[in-house]
Amino acid sequence: MKSGFLVLCGLVLTSGVFGASVTSISNCPALTARTSPPKDITDLRPDDIKVLGALGDSIMAGYVMMGVSSSLDPNALVEFRGQSYAIGADSDAITLANFMNHYQPAKKGPSVGSHLATTCNNSCSQSQYRPDKDVLNGALSGAMAFNLEVELGYVLSRMKSISGVDVENDWKMITLQIGSNDQCASCNTTNSDKVTAEQYGASVEAAVKSIQSQSPKTIVNIIGAFNVSQVFPLSQQSGLKYCRMSNNDPSTIKNLKECACSADKNHKAMDDLAAAYNQQLISIADKYKAQPNGTFAVIYRPANINIMSFPIDALSNYDCFHPSQKGHQWMAKVK
Repeated sequence: MKSGFLVLCGLVLTSGVFGASVTSISNCPALTARTSPPKDITDLRPDDIKVLGALGDSIMAGYVMMGVSSSLDPNALVEFRGQSYAIGADSDAITLANFMNHYQPAKKGPSVGSHLATTCNNSCSQSQYRPDKDVLNGALSGAMAFNLEVELGYVLSRMKSISGVDVENDWKMITLQIGSNDQCASCNTTNSDKVTAEQYGASVEAAVKSIQSQSPKTIVNIIGAFNVSQVFPLSQQSGLKYCRMSNNDPSTIKNLKECACSADKNHKAMDDLAAAYNQQLISIADKYKAQPNGTFAVIYRPANINIMSFPIDALSNYDCFHPSQKGHQWMAKVK
């Protein structure tokens, strides 16, 4: 897979353009042991990263990724945070965090295990976290960009409480991916004025500024928004024997109810909004790009997700909206 492990194959994290073509992280070359610390963020390598954090929504939280076998399956209420594509650390998980073990096995911060989901709805609260499982995975199901302040408050506070973390001196990477719920909230909901491209960009940049001021030696790894609209035609075309529905009625597939913009007439506007979100993210990354002698940077990764090319089981059969475990594993390999 071209660029399958991106910055992890022994190359400078902040460049992001020289991914190696490998099929397993074990095939990535070893790094020669450092004789001195990195001189600045432009000299950063994967083995320098000691702490991982994450911000996002139910995708980053690993909600319902294991699917369900019946309408009463408790998995419909669970976040599988230890399998989250960016920050999960369960021993069998195919995740970015576990890929990084190839270079730095002594990391702090990845989430583990699973727990009952809690949903933000119109507001998020730090009381929703399970710190022993979430660790520095600050993602909350239902979150939108304007909720990042709450998530970041938890992550920065929790970081200070973890034994062995030197907040001032350890190099850290915080992965941020958000925007799916924002797209769905753009269709005449009570939050539509909060999810414009300008408001989205302002919320993300506010989070970036907070990280910069409160978390020295940090690289913020921003992953772009993708076209959420594609889950609806995919599930209607390929999911009629896979997606859970009532009385074999495709109109009861849960993704149609989970997103206020699910109607066909809204899909182009959703896609345009996702593109506008990404332009905001690109501008933020350019504004905060790595500089010589610097200790902070933002990097932007396009989502590289064409949902219409997915096999249907890359989505959770519970709602055909959230990625399944297979979907998370694929995302980990291309991030």
